[in-house]
Amino acid sequence: EVDLNEEVRRAQKVEAELSDLDSQVQKTAESKNALESYVIEMKGRLQREDAEYITAEDREAFLQALQATEDWLYDEGDDEELAAYVAKLNALKELGNPLQQRVAAHQNLPAALKDITELLHRLQKTVNQKGGGEAVQAVLDDAMMWVAQAESGLQNTPKSKDPPVSCAQVSQKMKE
Repeated sequence: EVDLNEEVRRAQKVEAELSDLDSQVQKTAESKNALESYVIEMKGRLQREDAEYITAEDREAFLQALQATEDWLYDEGDDEELAAYVAKLNALKELGNPLQQRVAAHQNLPAALKDITELLHRLQKTVNQKGGGEAVQAVLDDAMMWVAQAESGLQNTPKSKDPPVSCAQVSQKMKE
């Protein structure tokens, strides 16, 4: 005699297991695709728009790591577990994230320095009109000197090196 409730429970259990397996297969495929996309994107960026933001030696090492990962993807990495794709992507990002942060810093820092300079000029104008005392003027002078040093440092820093100040430091200086 067949117990319908037991058969339904077994069928539901099998369905849940298949759903979990399908989800795992989907996540694995997405991770593999993300790894492949990262490799292709970074190889292109290193040879074009990001080339000046990395030393020749570091670029060569990163390109070799990207090529080795691409070769692995199309060979023994073609049918791997999710964790393998995630680990490979994380390892590449350890090389790529500092580069991407450097690019962003070099691209965003001039505007941040311009913003703080404009703020300081507005504050200086207010102090000149309303007065503010020597202490206020000293703070403004110090801030203007800091900005001038940051701008000079940025101009004298090769794009393949991190800028002397960060946008976060400029933002913090604006709050002071």
